[in-house]
Amino acid sequence: TDSPHVTVGQLRTSKLIREADVVVNLPKFKAHQQLLLTLAVKNVFGCVPGRRKAGLHMLSRDNAQWFGRMLVENYMAVKPALTIMDGIVAMEGNGPSNGSPRPLGIVMAGTDCVAMDRVAVELVGVAWHALPTLAAAAQLGVGCTSLEEIEIISEPLESLRVTDFRLPLLMPISFSPWR
Repeated sequence: TDSPHVTVGQLRTSKLIREADVVVNLPKFKAHQQLLLTLAVKNVFGCVPGRRKAGLHMLSRDNAQWFGRMLVENYMAVKPALTIMDGIVAMEGNGPSNGSPRPLGIVMAGTDCVAMDRVAVELVGVAWHALPTLAAAAQLGVGCTSLEEIEIISEPLESLRVTDFRLPLLMPISFSPWR
């Protein structure tokens, strides 16, 4: 492919994360104008210090596949031991800063962020491969993207699905250097 490859060696998380005995990931279920949704895998990007994060946005050159792969590689480097995703009140629309609250009434917990994101997209009717992080995870063989292979302990997914979750209008991944 003509997309550049990212390696974990190019990623640097904060020193606190590298020295931590365990990492617990606490994402909020929300729409995101650059990636459609920001869920468990994307939330781990918060472990990259501020300016480095902006630099990676610019390096993406608006290539969602490259950015999704980088996010998955970052997730693999951080390896959260537990993730608890808050979807009691999610954010829909033009998130992460201009969205609207949306009661979903769910809390998800697990050890595989990819599997959690796969279930989350199913709940709001988004094709799993439309989320750059899930497409990259499948390509890299990270986590589980097969809904049939994910152990879900809850009411049947059909009873939790939302058919009118408002997705964002997408915008470029790259930040302007002036921003």
